[in-house]
Amino acid sequence: MNSIKIDKPNRNEIMSYDREQINGLKDIGDKIANGSSAFLKAEYKVMTIFIGVFGILVWVIVDYLGQSSAKREFRFYATIAYVIGSITSMFCGWIGMSVAVKANYRVTYKAIESLEGAFQTAYAAGSVMGFSLISVSMMIMTGL
Repeated sequence: MNSIKIDKPNRNEIMSYDREQINGLKDIGDKIANGSSAFLKAEYKVMTIFIGVFGILVWVIVDYLGQSSAKREFRFYATIAYVIGSITSMFCGWIGMSVAVKANYRVTYKAIESLEGAFQTAYAAGSVMGFSLISVSMMIMTGL
């Protein structure tokens, strides 16, 4: 949670650029955002099926057949860890994609003015993604 608080100034800077000043870049950015949303929806549909099928395989192979045959109990520890890890990965992918898309045309706009400004904007966006992903991962690991 501290990493989210630490990185709040960078996030505010990334989100504060006046979108109206960007003119044509705003339209392109909106199209990229729509395309990335459609991509993530399609990808997550496939991943949900994949997670379900492999979740069953993990349960059978690791949690059930991995026990001694004399004493088989109903347990599902590896399966739960696999499913939670998969969902966490999907959530982190969504965070990363949304921050990257929002920062994409802002970096382009800043590059028109100066490469230094573009680098600082890209660096701030990367730190937002990094701190967010680490925070989510640490919260999940703490919960497990």
